[in-house]
Formats: sequence, C-alpha cells, structure tokens
Amino acid sequence: MAGRRKKDEITKEVTGAKQRPEPTVHVPAQAPPMPQYFKDDARLVAVWVEVVTDMDRLNILARTDSGTVEAYCITLERIRRLQAEIMREGEVYESRTANGPKIYKNPKIDILQKCVTILKQYAIEMGCTPASRSKVPSLLQADLFDRKEGKNSFAGFN
Repeated sequence: MAGRRKKDEITKEVTGAKQRPEPTVHVPAQAPPMPQYFKDDARLVAVWVEVVTDMDRLNILARTDSGTVEAYCITLERIRRLQAEIMREGEVYESRTANGPKIYKNPKIDILQKCVTILKQYAIEMGCTPASRSKVPSLLQADLFDRKEGKNSFAGFN
C-alpha cells in the first residue's frame, strides 16, 4: 500500500487537523443537492451556483435533474478551462523536424469542440436553449412570464 494512510475522523478531531470550510452557497429550494466533490473545487461550485440559479429563474429545475445538472456543470467548467489554456498556449504550435519546422494544431481544440457538442446536448435536454424553451407548453411559459409580472394569466377568460 503506497502513500500515507488517511486519518480517521476521531484522530482528526483529537489532533485538531484543519477542516476545509464548507462554501456558503445560496441555491433555490428545488435545486438538486450539489455533489460533495464539487466542494473541493471553487470553479465547479461557482459554475453549479450559476447554472442552478439560471435554471431556477427559467423555471426548468427539478431535484431529479441532479445527474444532468452535474454533467452540464462539469462540461461547462471544462470548456472554460480549456478555452483559457488554448488562449494562453495558442491554437497552433511549431515543432522542429528533420525536414524543418512543422506547424500543428493544439490538440486541446479537438477536446474543446467535443465538450461544446456535449454541452449543447445537455442544454437541449434540460431546456436551456431558445429552441428547446420554445417547445415548453405555452401555459408554463405564461406562468413564468406572469410570475415575474405578478399577474394572473387566466384573469381575462370566462
């Protein structure tokens, strides 16, 4: 068994090992619970809060969507990270060969393109794109609109 053994909870409590503070996050009541491992990465927490808040505002969030929301957040964070790396490293790089210098495409571009495709599929599945939102029943859209305005959408009907 390689590496150090993990301390059990009692040992941590007795020795006073510092515990990482839980991030304070305000999320809507309908939000699925944030995955535990997200709390180890501040970027994932930020993306999760952003996504869940936006989905709640659009009234398309349910607690049963936890797996899809989790995958969406991971993919969105990965896209942002890859884009930053590509901007820092460049879209192409030069390699010296026996025949002289040769220019190659940064392989992270292919990974980024696959992530964008996957993210688009998740967005469609969750109703986060304009086209998929247009397929939501009109009563739900009216409810969302009227809730913001404080109106009753059925007040004029007899």
